[in-house]
Amino acid sequence: WFFDVTWTADNKSIVYAPEPSQRKLETLNTETGKASIIFSQSKGLFSYRGVQNKQQMIATERSWDTNIYRVPLGSGINSLYNTKTDALVSSTRSDWQPRVTPNGDILTFLSDRTGEQEIWASDPEGRNARQLSHLNGDLQIHVFDWDSAGELITFDAYDDRIYVLDTTSGTHRVLSPVGMMARNPSFSNDGKSVIFTSDHNGEWQIWRIPTAGGTPDQVTQKGGFSARYNENGDLYVTKYYKDGLWQVDPKTGDETLVIPHMITGPMQQWTLRREGVYYLNNQIGRAQIFFYDWQTQEPELLHDMPHVGFTFELSANGKDILFTRDDSRASDIVLLK
Repeated sequence: WFFDVTWTADNKSIVYAPEPSQRKLETLNTETGKASIIFSQSKGLFSYRGVQNKQQMIATERSWDTNIYRVPLGSGINSLYNTKTDALVSSTRSDWQPRVTPNGDILTFLSDRTGEQEIWASDPEGRNARQLSHLNGDLQIHVFDWDSAGELITFDAYDDRIYVLDTTSGTHRVLSPVGMMARNPSFSNDGKSVIFTSDHNGEWQIWRIPTAGGTPDQVTQKGGFSARYNENGDLYVTKYYKDGLWQVDPKTGDETLVIPHMITGPMQQWTLRREGVYYLNNQIGRAQIFFYDWQTQEPELLHDMPHVGFTFELSANGKDILFTRDDSRASDIVLLK
């Protein structure tokens, strides 16, 4: 991962952000090939440039206030960004990517309210928030998922590794092997294994690894970028930036296309439930959330969405959509010494 690549003023090194949040800057010496971190902070940096004749840089520093909202599914087909409702989770910093435990008792989310990105938890109404992880800026989380018992969280970070977090102790451990480029983890129904995607063999496929640790085994043969099990143990997968949702026969590996126009992105953009699938579709040029009913096999339009990169979660009772909204975006030009 490389973002906002530029040269230093002396043209001897390349400066870049090594992960999408752009909270860190690294420099690569073009003569030695050595890379090293030169700047790290809680706010994202972009559009940086070297200052001529000086070992300094200027950059744009982002300060965004994003909060988590909840809207009833029956509230009409309106853009969620225009819906007037109180925030479910809010702070003066960024709170995003809501996830609920399988039993619905705990609402979790990512937040940088401490100055660094961490996993936080609250009750279903967003009250009594507490910090679950203690990453201290060492890892930037991509997506995360709860196990069936509501005790463990698996997440991937922008170092291309899969981790498991014990929510009782707050400690985390590495699960995936070094160099496997692992992404998009989710637990099996019994919580004993984690499935994830990796291009370890040259193409993105779904892999499985025991939650306790061990050697991963490849699950799919025809591609997979994210995967979930439904309550019956059926496996559903998406493909690498290819619209659609497929059901995979675990014995034969045969695939059946279930939904042809489902957006496949890098974030949490589809949710399996007992009654069907909630997903995004952008056929009309903007993102919309649909519900695909297992019984009728027909899609139903629920809401317009703000953008195709939008992520959402469904409440445990299936009555509400939880989503993140940017309420304030500010930026300053800063000097990095």
